[in-house]
Amino acid sequence: MNIGKSVQLFTAFISSITLVQMTAQAQEITVRVNGNNVPFADTHPQKVEGRVLVPIRGVLENIGADINWNEATQTVKAKMGERDLEIRLGSRTALVNGQTVSLRVPAMRIGGSTMVPLRFISEALGASVEWSEPRQMVSITTRSALSTERPVARNRDRVQDLEPNKDTFVLRINGREEAFGAARPYLRGEDVMVPLEQFSRAAKFNYRFDSAQNTVTVPDKQLKNAVGSRWVDKNGQRIRMESPTEIRRSTLYVPLEFIELASDQTATWNAETHTIAIVNARP
Repeated sequence: MNIGKSVQLFTAFISSITLVQMTAQAQEITVRVNGNNVPFADTHPQKVEGRVLVPIRGVLENIGADINWNEATQTVKAKMGERDLEIRLGSRTALVNGQTVSLRVPAMRIGGSTMVPLRFISEALGASVEWSEPRQMVSITTRSALSTERPVARNRDRVQDLEPNKDTFVLRINGREEAFGAARPYLRGEDVMVPLEQFSRAAKFNYRFDSAQNTVTVPDKQLKNAVGSRWVDKNGQRIRMESPTEIRRSTLYVPLEFIELASDQTATWNAETHTIAIVNARP
C-alpha cells in the first residue's frame, strides 16, 4: 500500500476518534438530587464501561451524608442515618452496613475525585435513581423525598377488595365520617387504592384526565402522572409512588399517597380499623 495513503487513512481515523470524543463531551452529564442540580467544581460525572460514574463527595454531600477519607487505606466512609457505607478505590466490592455489595465498575480516581457507579449510590442509600439518555441527566430522589414513612405496607403482589360492610370500613374527612360512592377502595397487597373522583372532592383539589393521552394532571400542583405508572412529576421533581395509578372497572384509581401529593391534606390508612382518614394539613 502507498505509504502516503496509509498516513492519510491513519490521520483520518485519529481525527474521527477525536471528533467523537468532542461530541460526547459537548453535552455534560448533569445530576439532580430531589429536583436540584448538583454543582461539580472539578470532575464531572462520566461514563466508564457503559456505566455512569459520579463524584461520591458531590452527590453524598448534597443528600446530607457525612463523609470521611482515609488516605492511607484509600477508603471512603460515609454515614447517613442508620446506613454506613465503605468503598475502597479499585475495588469491585463495597460495604453497606457491614454487608458486601458488588460493583459492576470499581471506584476510581478521575481528575482528583473519587468516582463511584451511580447504581451503587441507589443500593447503598435506598434512593430512587433514573438515567435519561437523551438529556444525559441523572435524577436522584432520596427516601425522605419519596415519603416512604407512610402507614401503608409494601406488598403489592395481590389485589383484594375491601370489606363492603361499612361497620368495618370507614372514611373520615376532618373527623367526620362519610359514605362511599359506587366505586370503593381496594387493597393492592397492603397499599390502599382509592377512586380519584370521590377522593379529589374529599381532599378539595381539581384534576384532569386525558383519555387520549392516558394521563392525569392536577394543575394547581403542577402534577402529572401517566396512568399505569408509579411516577409522578410535580413542580419539576420526579417522585416514585409505592403503587401505580390504574383504571379498574371503568374507574380511575390512585394510591392513597397520590391524594397527599395532589392536595394540602394528610391521608392515612389504618389497617386494623379499616379506616381512611383525610385531614387538612394546613390550619
